[in-house]
Amino acid sequence: MPSPRTPFIVAALGLVLALGGTVAFLSPDVPIAVSMGLILAGWAVAIVGAGLGVTGLVRTCRTLPRNPPAGWYADPESGSGQRYWDGNGWTNHTA
Repeated sequence: MPSPRTPFIVAALGLVLALGGTVAFLSPDVPIAVSMGLILAGWAVAIVGAGLGVTGLVRTCRTLPRNPPAGWYADPESGSGQRYWDGNGWTNHTA
């Protein structure tokens, strides 16, 4: 399974490719079509990588639990014993 950072690394490589195309564009020895191709390909890779990265972050945030699961936990009010958490809030049930 790829790292969550992989799309952002791809985006960074795309920007490096676009920068290389820009440098090539300034060189009189490189045909304009080659440098423009590098620039366009670099930006395309950067945009796709960034888009995949943001999509992955949104998907991860949506699947994170909002509250701890229901169960018995240390009573935050008394400091001793346990109180039941129903998944949304503390109940009056203690043990």
